[in-house]
Amino acid sequence: MQYPDSDSGFQRSAAGGLAFYPWGRFGRGYIVPGPAEMATIRAKVKIYLLTGLFLVLANGLLWKLQAAPLWKVAGLLAVALLLVAFQFHVRAWDLEPARERFAAPDNTESFAAGFNGFALWSLLLVMALFAALGLFMLLRVGPAPSILAWTAIFGFGSVSFGRIALVRRRLKRRSQE
Repeated sequence: MQYPDSDSGFQRSAAGGLAFYPWGRFGRGYIVPGPAEMATIRAKVKIYLLTGLFLVLANGLLWKLQAAPLWKVAGLLAVALLLVAFQFHVRAWDLEPARERFAAPDNTESFAAGFNGFALWSLLLVMALFAALGLFMLLRVGPAPSILAWTAIFGFGSVSFGRIALVRRRLKRRSQE
């Protein structure tokens, strides 16, 4: 398997054919018969993505405006129904299932190669500081910003661990040269 052609859901198989993976590595893929079908699938997926973006933004606005609970539930239900409709729509395309699984490439090496060592260490330091700021907010400010604090701790903390892995790979590769 190679890197996806142009959209993240399309990928060339070992035999050279094109397969569409609507759920990425979490679901089954389907063989795309030709370029016309590929263009049709891309157009339909774009409609679903734009509709989903609109629903998620509208739902966020409902939550921000503190709408009645019924509207909040209706917004979440609309997003869930869109995902179900997409799944039924994909199955209705009558495409042959692909035998191979989706092979997501490991982009960390190419990402790390784009930065020098100082930049990687700086990114790591900034992410760790943001995670520490989230911990400080949780401990000092009180319960009010707890969602923001937990998001900072887990979000920036996980990115920090990712950056540590990049720095380790870079150091290991440098020691092998």
